[in-house]
Amino acid sequence: MTPGLTAQHLFGTPLVVADLEDWEIIGRDLRVRIEERCRPGAQDLASGWRSDDRMMRWGGDAAVGLLEQAIQLADRLTMDIDAPDGSSRYLWFAQLGAELARGDGTIESRDYPGSYWTVVTLIGAGEADPSAGVCLLVVEDPRLPMIQMEDAALFIRPVPGAAPVEAEQRVRLVPGQQAMFPSWLRHRLELDAASRQNVVLTLNLTAFRPDVGDA
Repeated sequence: MTPGLTAQHLFGTPLVVADLEDWEIIGRDLRVRIEERCRPGAQDLASGWRSDDRMMRWGGDAAVGLLEQAIQLADRLTMDIDAPDGSSRYLWFAQLGAELARGDGTIESRDYPGSYWTVVTLIGAGEADPSAGVCLLVVEDPRLPMIQMEDAALFIRPVPGAAPVEAEQRVRLVPGQQAMFPSWLRHRLELDAASRQNVVLTLNLTAFRPDVGDA
């Protein structure tokens, strides 16, 4: 680094990947529930398919187990700074849905600005092995629109002489892991040919205070 020069990286964005407990049971049960309820056909496998976002109502104990682990992680990553005793006054309202990729193996870019945390989980293809497969979680730099409005050829260096910051970051995600990040972060998923019948679960958590009204 240049003498007399200090670089500070401000406003980091968390993306946390955590292993799920009891995944063999949770993943297998969720896959069965999804296939029983939704039964995606050949056309869905080509064009992509999504369930409703009310899976907490029909996903059974496995959905509850997935949610409980997500809430535990959200509680560790979130702080209510005005709580008088250090505990949070907030609870989490959950929306959970399932999705298959399109024929080209992608799930289109999206964000969920109405929620606080988003959690992405991958279920392997087939009831027999809920842990098979891999996908890439592709996350867009939220500063990108501002940068490209100025000039799409200009990129920021984190420090003088360093490689420029990439416009997208790729995170490898396998079944049995949950990736949690702020819901405003724009992202998409890319699955290889061997993983395209894997089911992607998206869980959105919205914070609310029960003492001031419902979510």
